[in-house]
Amino acid sequence: MMLLAYAITFGNNTVLANTNVKYDTIDNQLKRELDELHIPGMAVAIVDSKEVLLAETYGNCKSINTPFIIGSVSKSFTALAIMRLVEEDKIDLDEKISAYIDPLAYFINASDGDRITVRQLLNQTGGLGTYQRFGNAKITESYGQHQYANVNYGLLGEIIEAVGEVSYSEYMNKKIFLPLNMEHTAATLEQSKENGLIRGYRNYFGFPIAGEPDYPDEYSWSTVPAGYLSSSV
Repeated sequence: MMLLAYAITFGNNTVLANTNVKYDTIDNQLKRELDELHIPGMAVAIVDSKEVLLAETYGNCKSINTPFIIGSVSKSFTALAIMRLVEEDKIDLDEKISAYIDPLAYFINASDGDRITVRQLLNQTGGLGTYQRFGNAKITESYGQHQYANVNYGLLGEIIEAVGEVSYSEYMNKKIFLPLNMEHTAATLEQSKENGLIRGYRNYFGFPIAGEPDYPDEYSWSTVPAGYLSSSV
């Protein structure tokens, strides 16, 4: 189980009045929730289009720069990398994924790689099942309809590696994180720990027990591009 990191954005800075009273209310509420829900640590940032309105840490999170594993927010970064490659004319969104990766490595039926497009992976409409993983992926009756599945974004990560000719983590570091000055963001467990990754916890009967994160390998249900980037709030 990951510790919590929140980033709340407001397009209009009048949503919260420019007084400390309402921010104090938020702060006090979060402190109560931390105790009542046995949350080990948390980082919170509230921003509008111009500035950071509130940035606080709670529990055993001592710095706003502390990275957390960010779960499926990772998918947004993977999609960004794909779209960068599209802008560079290295990927065609409507091309079959078999043009970029070998379907035999991922699908039960290699012909499925000739039916699914890059766009369908991004939109999660290629028919792959929620609990599928590399090696047992196959198109289901949901083809053409939205079905949330980590395997879609795992495959996008493989395409990034094939087209970018470097590892997923190398591509993300060079083309996404460094240009955006994301100094506390990483796509490997090793780099995440070097950046100060906060300790993870699992919830047992309402109480957090510390432990190492179940970082995925190639054949896990989730993958790094789908759910295991780390970043600070």
